[in-house]
Amino acid sequence: MNEIKEHESREDCRQGEWMMSIKSEMKIGVIGGGSIGLYYAANLSKWFPVTLYTRTSRQSKAIQENGIALRENGREKRAIVRVKQLTEADSIDEDLLLVAVKQYHLQGMVPFFQQLSPDVSLLFLQNGMGHLFLLEQLPQKNVYLGTVEHGVLKEQDTIVQVRGRGMTNVSVYRGSRQLLEQFVSQTNGSFPFQFHQNYQNMMMAKLLANAMINPLTAVLKVPNGELIKNPYYHQLLTAMFTELVSVFPKYKSDATFNKVLEIIQKTAENRSSMLTDLENGRKTEIDAILGYVLKIAEQEQISTPMIQTVYWMIKGLENHLGLDQ
Repeated sequence: MNEIKEHESREDCRQGEWMMSIKSEMKIGVIGGGSIGLYYAANLSKWFPVTLYTRTSRQSKAIQENGIALRENGREKRAIVRVKQLTEADSIDEDLLLVAVKQYHLQGMVPFFQQLSPDVSLLFLQNGMGHLFLLEQLPQKNVYLGTVEHGVLKEQDTIVQVRGRGMTNVSVYRGSRQLLEQFVSQTNGSFPFQFHQNYQNMMMAKLLANAMINPLTAVLKVPNGELIKNPYYHQLLTAMFTELVSVFPKYKSDATFNKVLEIIQKTAENRSSMLTDLENGRKTEIDAILGYVLKIAEQEQISTPMIQTVYWMIKGLENHLGLDQ
């Protein structure tokens, strides 16, 4: 059974109270031991039986021993969840699998998904839209898409720092919406999900924000808020938006641009995932974000010199760090 334990700090652990919730019969699996996977497994364990699938046995063992700690506003919540190494996942029996690995790992996971039952439903939680090209290779009847607005950072194998709570947006890529709606209805306002009728509009809203914020903050090595605070960086942001909506003209509006500015203001102190990836010597998701934009621009024969330049800069930084293998 999954449980959550909350306490003010590590030292105050013994004074914490066990917080129990009535469990749904729907079984949830979360694939990925990064910040998003840990965060979702811990939160969803309040309502569902959750199994977390990690890549390494080291992390799996650590979570078995210590649970998952969420640190937020000086408090710590610790969730105890079932955990397995992904190589042990030969008998998946979950109703819904949340796929929370990085974009660039998905191609290598296609054979894994292909050997799963077509009746297992999948919810993909990746940045960008590059993974949409892979979904047609999968046999699952129900494939769902999600975008994440939470700001979280993995500090250790079992510890996640919560920098800001937001919404999880979900939509149907193909199949029945019934199980997804049932899943959403059994969570509550402390960890909200919002259902969208049109997955393309939902994904594009996230893509535009990612394409403007992540690469620029990674190249400039600044927190998100500097893109507004510094007038020259703000001009770069505006120029990026202009090129992006030349590729996706349906989204050319003041409302779209203002939504990105609102995200930047809400996350002003945060360092983007692309920036933290580079700072920690990890490969970025630039191919799934700007790479996807450039692919569409090439198909439509649209010139995007600034997007191409920023893409090359990120790829160059990856190359410098030996991450482009």
